[in-house]
Amino acid sequence: MAVFLAFEEGVPTSLSPHPTDFGQRRSGQKSESSGLKIAPTQPSVVAHLPSGGEEKMASQQTPSTPEEWNNVSNDFWRMWNFPNCLGAIDGKHIVIRQPPGSGSYFYNYKGTYSIILMAICDANSNFIYVDFGVNGRVSDGGVWANTSISQRIINHTAGLPEDTKLPGSDKTLPFVFLADDAFPL
Repeated sequence: MAVFLAFEEGVPTSLSPHPTDFGQRRSGQKSESSGLKIAPTQPSVVAHLPSGGEEKMASQQTPSTPEEWNNVSNDFWRMWNFPNCLGAIDGKHIVIRQPPGSGSYFYNYKGTYSIILMAICDANSNFIYVDFGVNGRVSDGGVWANTSISQRIINHTAGLPEDTKLPGSDKTLPFVFLADDAFPL
């Protein structure tokens, strides 16, 4: 199964969870697919997430070696004058219709029902990691803590580069991800 996200002026529209997926995806659990179906929409730009969930997408695009992460960092330095940066992380609530029988499971603090898209972008605003499908009541920090990339970083298996000297300095500092204060990095 493939998941298609329809975007119109940067905002996903007409998403609704598949009825059989309500109880399958709980915070911290991974499902093989997000269980989403798309209602008809007006002509728009469409992004495609391959079946198999975020693991498949992550394995296709997420840097996995120090050299690949250094390429991301070099772009942040060259384009934004920000050294030792490996990406920008944020979550986005994708508004959905309340699934029948779901109660408040997808209800979020904004007063809508949603599923969360968590992503890391490179200096060119390209997605280099995506996790999609956690219910909207979970915070960005809670979603992040349960992503595969977060677990790989904690377990030192993400292939991150060693601390390095800042450009034009003798000071050695670690690499960082940019995020707001919702992320306990």
